[in-house]
Amino acid sequence: MTKWTSTNRGLENNAPAGYDPPTTAAGQVVLSGTSNAQYWYGNSIESNQHFSSSLQTTVSVDRVSLTGTGTAYRSSLWVLGDDGHYLHFSQNVGENGWSWNARDDGGGGDLNPTGSGTNIGELDALDGDLGSHVMKIEIVPLDVIGSVNMFMYLDDTLVAGHGFTNFPSEFSIVLTGQGRAGGDTVSAVFDNVVVQQVPEPTTAALVLLGGLAGMIRRCR
Repeated sequence: MTKWTSTNRGLENNAPAGYDPPTTAAGQVVLSGTSNAQYWYGNSIESNQHFSSSLQTTVSVDRVSLTGTGTAYRSSLWVLGDDGHYLHFSQNVGENGWSWNARDDGGGGDLNPTGSGTNIGELDALDGDLGSHVMKIEIVPLDVIGSVNMFMYLDDTLVAGHGFTNFPSEFSIVLTGQGRAGGDTVSAVFDNVVVQQVPEPTTAALVLLGGLAGMIRRCR
């Protein structure tokens, strides 16, 4: 937890709602508790480290399990640029199953920033499967600053994608466990958060490559 900050972030509402503090056991984090507020009040952890959105990136997490009671509850993986720019990939029990939400203020990629989101029809058969799944988001920057494509995978199967045209230069990672209404309970367990980025060539590598090209020309 030294690498994360507990927050009240939610899609619809950002405010305290009586959830339990995040706990860890055997290297896994548990986001749980009972909501005392109506309609998806936040219960999240956010990575302290920020990452460049100009590099091709893969973000993955093992969503170990999801349980809850009441009207609806969810577990989520976010790529968060800021409050107005994000991709939210979630399983929502009692509301639309596996789905995603996105926001791209000032850009051309706004789509269902709140609410039940965009249903992933390919995963309808897994809407009630609350066991272990690998959630993954691949970030592919384009040539224009702020333009990125993001692709969502479940257990290494591509299930959805969305484009942004005004995404910030950096992003953080967010994990969420939420109940929808007052009295709803949730327990979302996560493990093995991995962020892999393709680095830009360093000056030393460029010099080495240039020298190698010169040697090849001389050998000819």
